[in-house]
Amino acid sequence: MASPAGKTDFARKNTGNEHNDGSLVQDNLTAIPSEQIETIDSGSLETAAELINILINKNLLTEALGMVDRILEKESKNPVFLLKKASILQEMRRYEEALVIFAALTRKDPDNPRYYYLMGECSKAAGNTKNALKQLRKSIECPRRDIVSLYDEFDARESLAFIYYDQNKHDDALEQVKEIIRKNSRHPIWRLYFKILESKNDLAELENAKLSYKRAKSAEKFYLRADDNLLRGEREKAVEYLRKAIATYPGEPEYHYAIGNIHLESKDFDLSEFYLTRAIEIFPENERYLLALTGCYIGMNKTEAAYETARKGMSVSPGNFLDSYELLCRKLGKSGDFKDILDRIYQKDKGRKFPLLPYRLAIFLKDTNKPDESKKWFELAIKNLKAKITESPSNWENYAWLADAYKETGKLSSALVNYNNAREYINDRQYPLRASILEKKTAEIFTVTGRYDEAIKIYRQLAKKHPEAPEYLRELGINLIRKGSLKRAEAQLEKALGLDERDSLTLYYTSILNCRMQNISRSVKFLINAIAINPGILDTAKREELLEPLFSAGLIDNIIKREELDRKFRNLA
Repeated sequence: MASPAGKTDFARKNTGNEHNDGSLVQDNLTAIPSEQIETIDSGSLETAAELINILINKNLLTEALGMVDRILEKESKNPVFLLKKASILQEMRRYEEALVIFAALTRKDPDNPRYYYLMGECSKAAGNTKNALKQLRKSIECPRRDIVSLYDEFDARESLAFIYYDQNKHDDALEQVKEIIRKNSRHPIWRLYFKILESKNDLAELENAKLSYKRAKSAEKFYLRADDNLLRGEREKAVEYLRKAIATYPGEPEYHYAIGNIHLESKDFDLSEFYLTRAIEIFPENERYLLALTGCYIGMNKTEAAYETARKGMSVSPGNFLDSYELLCRKLGKSGDFKDILDRIYQKDKGRKFPLLPYRLAIFLKDTNKPDESKKWFELAIKNLKAKITESPSNWENYAWLADAYKETGKLSSALVNYNNAREYINDRQYPLRASILEKKTAEIFTVTGRYDEAIKIYRQLAKKHPEAPEYLRELGINLIRKGSLKRAEAQLEKALGLDERDSLTLYYTSILNCRMQNISRSVKFLINAIAINPGILDTAKREELLEPLFSAGLIDNIIKREELDRKFRNLA
């Protein structure tokens, strides 16, 4: 439930090492003695980032800088580690070197508020107040408004307020302070608020500010008690305390959001809509509030309202709203709107922050039967992802997306190379499911290109790794059929059916297997079961012609007719 609240520690602010939701990578290696740090194999970039944070927290800045430099020898354009280097240099008071890196980062991604904020902080530390003010204002004016940028806005406004206060520009300082409090009454900026009013000798407003602060603190206590109740699963008590928080300090948007979210989870959509709408009235560009309200409208079947809210969300945080916005565009038949807004975002961003937009648009256009337009966007996706790989050649996700783009355009050899690259760099202990998906996609290309032995090897490994997953056994059986190892295929398909006897694809390929083995009656039986579960399988069977002997003998037609007659008699009864 908690929202951003004020200054944070050096690792949070300066290393750029958050997850997508802005939370910190947990330092679970703090027990490692500093003298052993250098001997640890850093492995993945995520592990290296954690180790660098440990060194920073231990104030081993020279060692941290050395590790960053070693990573940048291979990852020379990686923005995460460039940002770490600049931040370490700033902490070492090597301000000029740090500012050169910050400036390069702002040129590379001019809409990123964090870079301007950190550049402003570095300039302030170096004694260049004029440049600090310039960069902090740029941070606030950045159009990016996702949840991570919210931290940067609060921090930039706070820094500006202190600079203005020191310069006796009290009205300018008040403007920044009030904007922070409007969006987050739990921010510790209140102390500066009081100091400014005391300096202005505005006793009446000071008294009002102190009363507001008391109400805000009382409301926060209710909010924290609600948080504790939620952790214990006591939702009704949590709602009761949140209502008290709202009654005490109605201007805090997070309290309205929190209670609206509880009602959303319990599918009480009317109440959820009421509170979420209030939260958005106070803080219109908060992506969490917009996401929740979009979900609420979808639950209420208010598709048009959901679409409008998701559209607002796309202007705030395209990456987080893309799935829901695409879903709603498909449902409402607004394919033109989806294309236009993604095109607009891409032209403005040029793939810096959202390199996958062209890929998503290409898939959308392909699905809506616009192959020529789709091809153009696939080419842009490939270009952007190649650029991302140049920036960070050890990032497995970029290789995976590039492989998908190549696969969609029929460039299977290039897809295979990039799937293999992704598999090489992924930490399969950290991402076991994603690693298995990459292995499966690699095996699929081996199957399509007739390299059955290599596909079989991968599917055997996957079936061993995931014994509860019938799809790997099924694919193993299918490849064994294609290779001609029918008895071995039969064993794998039987295991798959043992895990899921209603999987229509497994039943279908078991029918094909029995047809190949001349077990016609069993083949017919499995096909009937597959058709009963998934009638579309019959069209697949006709199109693929893998069961042609059954069709040519008239067996299937007779069976289907008999099934239709049985249904008619059952309906009459």
